[in-house]
Amino acid sequence: MSLVSAGLRLATVIIDEPGVGGGVIDQCRAAGLPVTPYNGSMPMVRGVDPDEDVRLFKNRRARDHWLVRMRLEAGNLPLPHDETCSAR
Repeated sequence: MSLVSAGLRLATVIIDEPGVGGGVIDQCRAAGLPVTPYNGSMPMVRGVDPDEDVRLFKNRRARDHWLVRMRLEAGNLPLPHDETCSAR
């Protein structure tokens, strides 16, 4: 099933860049997909990132996983209903 046939629109594809991700990014761009490279291992930077994030998180991946958790707990992340996922 394609995105179009499912009635979905692709806003952007976020791909973890280090390692094999670089090649995947190149292929997606060649296919005309909107790509945002992501490096979750990048440390939080004082003066660039919010002070609280610098204090609480070792890197962007830890912060972003926390943000997803907070959105899930608040019910602000629309996901299809899945019994297995809901039970966890």
